[in-house]
Amino acid sequence: MILPRIFRSRIPSAPSRSTWGRIQSLDLAILIGIVAVVVIVSLPRLSAFAQRENEADAQRMVRRLTQLFDDDALNAAPPANTKALFDRLPRAARRQFEDQTVVDDGRVLLRHGYYFEFVHVPSFAGDTQGLMAVRAWPERRSGKGVPSFYGFSSTHVLRHKDLDPAPGGLDAPPQIASPLFLDLRAKGWELVSASDAD
Repeated sequence: MILPRIFRSRIPSAPSRSTWGRIQSLDLAILIGIVAVVVIVSLPRLSAFAQRENEADAQRMVRRLTQLFDDDALNAAPPANTKALFDRLPRAARRQFEDQTVVDDGRVLLRHGYYFEFVHVPSFAGDTQGLMAVRAWPERRSGKGVPSFYGFSSTHVLRHKDLDPAPGGLDAPPQIASPLFLDLRAKGWELVSASDAD
């Protein structure tokens, strides 16, 4: 029996290898293009997020280390360096911040892109003891907008985003001439609340 033309369907032939190869290449090029767009859009946001988290983490560590200054025993027997100050933290707090690197025999700690140093800041000319402080500054000089921190107690942590020259690197910590709050504020340092890092 012969079917009328209307009922005859043409069975499409399988695509040739060259057509199939072009389709696969086109699909692959589109996929690569989409991935490239996603990466280009996401990287700056991820970088900004990581920087904000490192800044908040640095502020938390400065605040946590300066909480030790409230203990009179620390004044009676001050630590020799930043590592010794860190070792006086309670065990739970040390675990929270344990992924740091000891630099220069404990004088400085490096954690998440920030250096931390325990220092004594003279409060007047000829002051031999000075005020205990912890300062934190970026590992790399990044220009303006990347903050440095000074902490004198758990309630007195300061931040500065526009120091000139911008601190960065082991040998370029932020410097202050006076630990007096009015002097620091006049130089652009601002007091940060504990909730800013949370």
